[in-house]
Amino acid sequence: MKLYIGIDWSQIKHDICFVNTKGAIQSQLVIPHSQTGFWEFEQRRKRLGVPAEDCLVGLETSHSILVDFLWDRGYANIFVLPPTLVKGSRTRMSSRAA
Repeated sequence: MKLYIGIDWSQIKHDICFVNTKGAIQSQLVIPHSQTGFWEFEQRRKRLGVPAEDCLVGLETSHSILVDFLWDRGYANIFVLPPTLVKGSRTRMSSRAA
């Protein structure tokens, strides 16, 4: 099973959403930008039963200890998404819901 993981990155905290291949949210959490927070993220992914190599991760930066943590844990599919792309998709999703 593939799992899509979206990470809204900041210097203080990260909002994370785990989505299955059908687009259904499997889990959400907010973690601090720290090793403790990164391990919370890793434990949540493990509880969902999906290996790191089967995850596709999208986030807004490539320069972070979070990215290093992901590489070290075996996440091979990490995609840097421009913040303007993410912001634009939120706007489109909000207008669809209205």
